[in-house]
Amino acid sequence: LYSSAASDVYKRQPFSLAQTVTLEELEAVHAEGGNEAVDRFLMPSDSGLLDWPLLQFSEHSAFYWLNGQPVRAPDAPKFGMVRVQDHNGRFIGIGEVSEDGRIAPRRLIRSE
Repeated sequence: LYSSAASDVYKRQPFSLAQTVTLEELEAVHAEGGNEAVDRFLMPSDSGLLDWPLLQFSEHSAFYWLNGQPVRAPDAPKFGMVRVQDHNGRFIGIGEVSEDGRIAPRRLIRSE
């Protein structure tokens, strides 16, 4: 059974078949330009979460959050899961709004 609610969820999917690449295409691009040439097919690590609320932390808040500490964010939603960026706009993880309004880290992504 196909409901309208299911169709709404399907419409919000961040990926499409138009973005896919065959193994043969990848191999050909790699043969011509090596690993760096294949990088053009990579998508941002948070591209599957684009419909989640986005919070951008200050440098200070990002430091504590990346070390496992919940932090306050003035523009945070009242509840739910959020995707988090640092002050440079880099995706640093997924957080959950706790009952006291702080953003608790649930999955951290640290890149140097």
